[in-house]
Amino acid sequence: MSVGIVELLRKKRSGNELTAEEMKKFVDLCVSGMAEESQIGETLSWSTTDIVVDKHSTGGVGDKVSIPLVPALAACGLKVPMVSGRGLDFSGGTLDKLESIPGYQVNCSIPDLKSMLDNVGCFIAGANKELTPGDQILYKVRDVTATVDNLSLCAASILSKKVAEGTKYLVIDVKVGEASFFKTHEKAKAMSELLIKVSKGLNLEARAVMTKMNAPIGFAVGNALEIEESILCLRNEGPPHLHHLVEELGGHLLEMSQQVSSLEEGRTLIRHVLKSGLALNKFQEMLVQHGVSSNIAETLCHGQMWNVLPRAQYVTCLHTKTAGVIEDINGIALAKVTHALGAGRTYASQPLDYSVGIKLTKACGDFVVAGEVWVEVHHTQSKEEIQLLLQDVEWALTVREDPSDIDHAKLVLEVVS
Repeated sequence: MSVGIVELLRKKRSGNELTAEEMKKFVDLCVSGMAEESQIGETLSWSTTDIVVDKHSTGGVGDKVSIPLVPALAACGLKVPMVSGRGLDFSGGTLDKLESIPGYQVNCSIPDLKSMLDNVGCFIAGANKELTPGDQILYKVRDVTATVDNLSLCAASILSKKVAEGTKYLVIDVKVGEASFFKTHEKAKAMSELLIKVSKGLNLEARAVMTKMNAPIGFAVGNALEIEESILCLRNEGPPHLHHLVEELGGHLLEMSQQVSSLEEGRTLIRHVLKSGLALNKFQEMLVQHGVSSNIAETLCHGQMWNVLPRAQYVTCLHTKTAGVIEDINGIALAKVTHALGAGRTYASQPLDYSVGIKLTKACGDFVVAGEVWVEVHHTQSKEEIQLLLQDVEWALTVREDPSDIDHAKLVLEVVS
């Protein structure tokens, strides 16, 4: 006799373990449409009047866009229930970055998440045993089995979290280039089209924004360093290319959710909440909701950040060898160095050093003279112990006397919807 979905659920509810054959049967029932949504897993539900949006990135180097974007969108009146992830391979994770803030809790119960969205309008938390429990396991396994860039696994991981969190409008930042998981435009386009196709089947309105990912986003690579840069963005400071991405992706979500009449109007509204301090105040509220003390949240947002963020014991500055225009800063090389310094994992349970990383002082397209400091390496081991890593950083810089005609300011390559 064929076992139905109710019998399988009853067995699990009673605390029993499903056999491999029963698990396959459960998946088959879900895929074939024979299971109700309520039978598949927990989902968050919100008021019908809530405009629930979210953003996801396929992963790059120095990608801290979510951290300023989420409170900026909440400051515009949108609800942003972001269920995020940890670092994968060379790409740093949003949760890892946020955990460099003393007291920040990413593991939250569903009642807590609902309270956060009601009180503040946003959260950035991790998946839990109720929301996409299978993805938690697969996420860790992908990181250590060279399957991070598998299109189907990537799409399943992204969209399972977004559906579970109750998102209505989703913008996906699909990274393209040497410092991303999709090195070619063709593969990134295939990923974008797959995500949009699956989203439509889930009744999720989605838009994929393909963006260039060669050099790091902003100047910082590393957990605490990227928190500093995120807060600078919220203070309406920091690198312009980070601001550009926050405004671009936020503008798309505002347009998609019909809060503005055009993409440019959306960009302008995001620019306003950053400049006015509304987004920064919303971030401060979010920190407190996530367990950060009010004093630490105040210091981070309005005081000296490095009084509370973990700081590396050593900072080594590297200098340019020749004069010219910076043609390239190899993001993947810098990411691997940052990982080796202790900011990333080689096995799932490995602890992180939140203080280490790389901080650029120059960007692609900048003119430099010989002997200028172009990068700081923040480390906890002695300089002698990281000599090979310092060499890798040196090799990441390309300076040309005769600059090419590359438009370094152009970040958005294509939009798929």
